[in-house]
Amino acid sequence: MTDSPAFIELVDSEILGLWQQELVREPGFALLDKGGVQTGQSALDQAWLYPQRSFNQFWHQLNLAPLPAASRHARHHADLAFAQLKALHQALGAPESILFALPGSFSPDQLSILLGLANALPVRTRAFVDAAVAATTSADIPDGEFLHVDIQLHQTVITKLRAGDRISREAVEPVSDTGVRAFFGGWAQHIAERFIREYRYDPLHTAESEQQLYSNLPRWLNALGTETETVAELRTPRGSFRLTLHRRALLEQSRLRLQRLRDNLDQLAPNAPVLASYRLNQLGILTEPLGATVLSEQAPFEGCKLALELAEGDSDSVDFVTHLPRGRRKPAPAPARHQAPAATHVLYRHRGYAIGTGLGIGPDGTGLAMARDTNSPVVLATQGDNIVVVRGHALVNTNAEKLRAGDTLTLFGETLYLIEIPPGG
Repeated sequence: MTDSPAFIELVDSEILGLWQQELVREPGFALLDKGGVQTGQSALDQAWLYPQRSFNQFWHQLNLAPLPAASRHARHHADLAFAQLKALHQALGAPESILFALPGSFSPDQLSILLGLANALPVRTRAFVDAAVAATTSADIPDGEFLHVDIQLHQTVITKLRAGDRISREAVEPVSDTGVRAFFGGWAQHIAERFIREYRYDPLHTAESEQQLYSNLPRWLNALGTETETVAELRTPRGSFRLTLHRRALLEQSRLRLQRLRDNLDQLAPNAPVLASYRLNQLGILTEPLGATVLSEQAPFEGCKLALELAEGDSDSVDFVTHLPRGRRKPAPAPARHQAPAATHVLYRHRGYAIGTGLGIGPDGTGLAMARDTNSPVVLATQGDNIVVVRGHALVNTNAEKLRAGDTLTLFGETLYLIEIPPGG
């Protein structure tokens, strides 16, 4: 068969489909109504208006168990998944074949169900490929182990991989209660409590105001990804209410969930580089605390192209690919430079701060706060004659990238200078 297959990355926080330059994106939501099943953005836009008819676990729990509120349009999660897959297929232009990039958390039973759904469209399934492997084939990372983080609706999936001549999956660790829904739920509660204190107005009291809050939350988070604060506004029967949201307060609200993710990263591969799906930008305030380098949304499709080249042309078998060749050679090492003296202090706003065994740095209003706190979002520490940068307990710079006196760092939009102050200086 000579048809050009579509690529679908099936991660329910935002499903991506690509075929012949047509890019389609949909959240993994479904809504049952009298006319059938709505899926994607339209279902998300009504999820809090009609909670009894809204579903969002059908990819996470892809199975044939009966729905609690079944209808003639959908008996189980597989029916809801088929409705969304069919809508995606049509939105892409009805390709004859599909290559799926899937989270490593998919079970063999779920793979079998998905294959059956694709056959029912009908389309030919060219291959299944691990989404983390596909997304990192062209990443500029050194050889060795590294981690990939992808946030789904109901969990975060951490994948341990190894880079060499190829990218190989070594382990998969799903972390429950750390998905978009859990973070959004905590932040929505925090924001609601702020509105109650300031206006005696509870946006979670009615379905309409709850939907409005959740519909605006991604926009507020996007602003907080680059700013320390933003204005949240809700329309109410008493007029428009506004308050200022602070990034620091939302991070504090999610501190325990963040710590669980950090602990899992440390347990899987201490000090390994951390790459993340572009979906982490949906929760942009988490990028810095996790010390993650966020990949392009197009990254998985580069790996899908490699997987397609390796797939057997007319084979009826569908394998789950967990290793792929590197997409391109990593850059040559930078030329050696003059050996500057080791740094002892950070110069920030005309004041020097000793680095020592650990200098914690984090945003604080209009600037940065410096403290002897290893739980700060970023920590600088002396290691031999090098200064290491740790974000969320993950090492950012490697020994090949030594930081010396005279170097600069940009953290949270602020510039810091590494300097040497001799003892007694």
